[in-house]
Amino acid sequence: MKIYVRATRVRHWLATHNLSQNELARKLRTSSGYLAQLLGRSRCPSPRTRAKLMRILGLKKWDELFRFG
Repeated sequence: MKIYVRATRVRHWLATHNLSQNELARKLRTSSGYLAQLLGRSRCPSPRTRAKLMRILGLKKWDELFRFG
């Protein structure tokens, strides 16, 4: 089963923190292209990337940021 990022949640976080996708990609230490693929559902995040995203966005519950597809 594939796991996808809830892109609307990430975009809302970016808007409220006045950051771009490129800045979030830098915080994740990944490329902006990879982040765009995650948000566009053409890639699924690894467990390590999921953990980083949750830490950076300050979320505690897994299902707030990810869903099965």
